[in-house]
Amino acid sequence: MGTSDDRWGFGLLVVAILSALALCAPALRGQALALDEHVSYYCSGAPTVSELWNRCEEVAVLPPLSHLLERLALAMGGHSETVFRVPSLAAYVLAVPAGFWLGRIVAGPLCGGLAALIVAWHPGMLDEVRFARCYGLVLLLASLSMACLLRWRSAPAERRWLAAWTVSAIALCWTHYLTAPLVAAQSVVLVFSAWHVRRSRRNARPSTALVAVIVVGMACVPLLPALLRLREWSGLIEFQRIPPTVLEAFGAPWTLFALLLVLLSCAWAHFHRRRRDGQQGLEGGGTIWMPLFLWLVPLTMIATMALLGSPMLASPRYRVMIVPASALAVGLAATRVAIPPVAACLVAGLLGFTAWSMSFSPGTAARLANPIEEEWKQVGVELASEMGDPGVLVFTQSGLAEGILLPMLADYPRLKSYVACRLGPFYTQSDRALPIPILWDVGGPLSRQYLSLLKAPEIRQVRIVGANDTDLNAQSIEVFASFLRSAGFRSTVGESRPGITLLRFERRGIEDGVVEFLNP
Repeated sequence: MGTSDDRWGFGLLVVAILSALALCAPALRGQALALDEHVSYYCSGAPTVSELWNRCEEVAVLPPLSHLLERLALAMGGHSETVFRVPSLAAYVLAVPAGFWLGRIVAGPLCGGLAALIVAWHPGMLDEVRFARCYGLVLLLASLSMACLLRWRSAPAERRWLAAWTVSAIALCWTHYLTAPLVAAQSVVLVFSAWHVRRSRRNARPSTALVAVIVVGMACVPLLPALLRLREWSGLIEFQRIPPTVLEAFGAPWTLFALLLVLLSCAWAHFHRRRRDGQQGLEGGGTIWMPLFLWLVPLTMIATMALLGSPMLASPRYRVMIVPASALAVGLAATRVAIPPVAACLVAGLLGFTAWSMSFSPGTAARLANPIEEEWKQVGVELASEMGDPGVLVFTQSGLAEGILLPMLADYPRLKSYVACRLGPFYTQSDRALPIPILWDVGGPLSRQYLSLLKAPEIRQVRIVGANDTDLNAQSIEVFASFLRSAGFRSTVGESRPGITLLRFERRGIEDGVVEFLNP
């Protein structure tokens, strides 16, 4: 590798790391938790680690690994929104040098620097890693697992890299269930490479690669009950989703622009036979087929599921896992066709044009920019004292789609606390809030349970805190208010804030401290 390529590669790495640190700043301003972050805290803030596992298995949508890191961060750094977001942000920053390592393995420092720049600046990924969810960790583990796989391919006798891939692949699956397509694609590459090694090297033992894949599969067995539950629930909780277009499912415009660059690079290499010094990579050439395979195969699997049955999978968050593979493919393509400064400008221009076409603003953490969340925080702080009052019941319509399941699963206490987590203990220091279902089942088991609670003589007041940002949510609040009136309560105070309806009910007959019990 020439000196110029070295300088440019390491220079791009420094730029990528510094810019990644700067891009974390918009998420470190102490903004109120977003709805998805309340869901994260429902698990990471569990009273015990065993309860954390039970919540992940029975009601949550993620495996426990990222929640354990969030729990550790809060234990070490204190209870604050900023500390809660640190694990995802730290993993995102660490993914940048991991992306550099990945590119350097294949085609040297310049490719590594370009890959690091893409990992740091990717406009379809940034908003997903800048809040307290698992996606920063997904990005890091996807980079590490792919790098370990490539290192093992270059030296199959060094089993430490195979072991490292095994650990990172297991961690990836325990971070998000939908990273399975990426791990499956990596497993295919691993087995194919082992077969290739067996044909070319008599002393190689390819069976170890198959053992590694089996170990990864066995390590994921404990996740199967939660995965089956989510498959059963998905058709019910996605009733409001609008089917995505093909372009949305495949992550246009980045996918289109990046693939165009890769195809032009392949055409250039084919017709002009340009072979840059140091482009010799794994197995005899800086081949681009592997990053393309690890990029496009998982992407196609996720996009197909989004188009055929689960529209929510068209969200950019489910494509975070393939960012390292696409970064490697684009970085390798750019190094093939241009000198270092032109390659850097080409990649930066591609990222900038993609961001412009998406109307993406890197200075704003979009997941944390909803002013309604500040209102929810304020309401939670205001209700903290009342949440501990045994004479007050607080019901909430949180807006979580899982609220549709409540009438059918009325005997699942963890589901109730999960659906009510937007008014949970992060701000109220209590998990006594009860959820309002999206669709009310009059006379069903949930209504009977709530009626029993309301008839308790010590209950003197009921509060409703509900999201009114959709017609269904607003309607569910009205229906539940009617239920309270039929149970012997009267409305005394009503207030509307941005995105939130607040109602107060008192038991009929409470006047001047004299309690009369009236039959409904």
